[in-house]
Amino acid sequence: MRLGEGLRLTVADIDAERGRVHIRDAKGNKDRLVPLPDATLELLRRFWRVHRHPRLLFPNRKAGLKGAASAPGPLAPAGVQIALRQVAESCGLKKRSHPIACVTATQLT
Repeated sequence: MRLGEGLRLTVADIDAERGRVHIRDAKGNKDRLVPLPDATLELLRRFWRVHRHPRLLFPNRKAGLKGAASAPGPLAPAGVQIALRQVAESCGLKKRSHPIACVTATQLT
């Protein structure tokens, strides 16, 4: 899922009963349905309980957490990108890092 597609998600796009997410206007202006794992659904529910916006899953928080419930639009992509960059840095991930083999020589024998 692309960042913009995720930020535009609404509460109505989540189909918990069938375990899927409706992505609207995806690549090529097409709608698509993607699987929604139970663990992700639970995280989305916990996040929604924090802001309780009636329509948006990821409301803008310019007015702070209390203002998120009445925000007119979603989070700004630039802010999310900065946060993701910081998380990746703190985890030691680099944009062009090479895969690391995690198998030792004794595990191969």
